[in-house]
Amino acid sequence: MSIHPILADAAETDVFTVDCPAREILNRLGSKWVSLIIVALADRPHYFGELLKRIEGVSKKMLAQTLRILESYGLVERESKIFGSVVKVRYGLTEQGTSLVESLLTVYAWAQQNTEAMLSNQEAYRRTASHRGE
Repeated sequence: MSIHPILADAAETDVFTVDCPAREILNRLGSKWVSLIIVALADRPHYFGELLKRIEGVSKKMLAQTLRILESYGLVERESKIFGSVVKVRYGLTEQGTSLVESLLTVYAWAQQNTEAMLSNQEAYRRTASHRGE
């Protein structure tokens, strides 16, 4: 079985092994909110409240937690600004974070182009599974 060239280039890290450090990164990138936050920050930095409004369904706690994780990986940077007695925090992508955007947008475009077919396939599978007694 041949290995994809992209995976072959990263020979010292085999994401299929349980102890591969890159595997943890892939797990984080695949979490529910990470890609949405990175794509939301792609056009410009956003204040916390702006991100909260832009990404429907995310709680304040989950947004803060995910931003901290992204900051710890060096994908997002935060900047505090003082407006009178109010401190506002603005988040933006680092160079490393920006390098992810094109790949994520490719996945988003694929999802948008294939959503109808995928939902149809899922429904057909459910109908077939129900006839098999599953």
